[in-house]
Amino acid sequence: MQLDLSSQYRLVADSILSTDPAKAAQAIRQIPGLPPEVRFQRKTVSLRTQVRIFLRDGFNCTYCGRLVVFPPVLRLFSEYFNGINRDLFPYHPHGKSSETHLAFWRDMASCDHLLSVARGGGGTEENLVCALCANMTETPAPPAITDLSEGGEGKTS
Repeated sequence: MQLDLSSQYRLVADSILSTDPAKAAQAIRQIPGLPPEVRFQRKTVSLRTQVRIFLRDGFNCTYCGRLVVFPPVLRLFSEYFNGINRDLFPYHPHGKSSETHLAFWRDMASCDHLLSVARGGGGTEENLVCALCANMTETPAPPAITDLSEGGEGKTS
């Protein structure tokens, strides 16, 4: 089942732009709840590189194909609703799940390494893809890279 909340986010943004806080509050309530406890590690990919990756990949998650939401857009929604009712779309700067709306975990765009740094992958744009944070913790890693140094027998790393 593919989750598409793009129309809900569009309605929130349109309501904010039309300066209708009541309609915006009603729209933000249609975006489901808070995430389970999830630990995030700080990434070192620059914002400029992230934007290039998101644009290159069309703001689509490489793993599931869903549209992702640009992180500053989610933060903008949170800041906007903070002045109305801080419980509508809460954000915690360290991703504390009990104080952060599920959208920040489920729908937020992030960059993922195709080949992990631990396995020798670098931070080059060719090794980075657009991904949903949720898929980075739920989706198994891409198939292992075949090691052809063993005579091409297809030993996996």
